[in-house]
Parts: sequence; C-alpha cells; structure tokens
Amino acid sequence: MSGVHYAKSFYDLMQNAEFKKAVVEEDKKKMEELLFSIGFDISQGYDLVSVLHRPETTKEPWMGVRVEGFERTDKAWLDSPYASLEAHIAACPDASKRVHLAMLNPRGAISSWEDD
Repeated sequence: MSGVHYAKSFYDLMQNAEFKKAVVEEDKKKMEELLFSIGFDISQGYDLVSVLHRPETTKEPWMGVRVEGFERTDKAWLDSPYASLEAHIAACPDASKRVHLAMLNPRGAISSWEDD
C-alpha cells in the first residue's frame, strides 16, 4: 500500500481511443487495466470525482471528472520511467530511510503523512 496520491483527468484519458471505447462500452475491466497501465494501484481503489481542475494536455481549467487514487509501487512500475519520486520513496522498506528521503525531496516533504 503506497499512500501516494495519484490523479488523472478524464479530459486527458479520453484522448486515448482504447480508454474512450472502454468508457463508452462501460467495460470496467478494460478501463481498470488501462488505469493500472498508467500507474493506478487498482487494488487500493479509486474514485471518479467531478471537480474543477487543470488537465495535463491543456492550460485551461476544466470542470469534469478526474480519477483519484493511489500510485503503484510494484517493481515493474518503479522500473518504468513514469514512476514518481514519491512512489520510489514510498516503496522503500525502511521507515527511517523513507523519512530522510522525504525530507531530502526537492519538492518538499510528502504531505500524505499529515493524514496518518
């Protein structure tokens, strides 16, 4: 269990023809396979939230659905070039080392610890 928050906009996801087809056909299994392939830890669950946000592929704010969940921390994902620094830190088995790595993170400490 990673605890690294992860979100992707439907605005961006629907640009992918395979994802769009899965949504239109209401194929939840295929949609979850695709979400897993882009880094969502499906086993921890996810939410579809309608919120004003800024998708990655446009600079304009957009009111729409965003998938919110947690990032994968399995070896295959961590070996990919897409895994975040936070996922690498969360995957560290040594709790003390995780704290030090988070403090050294140039983007600041991991905020999810505030919720624990």
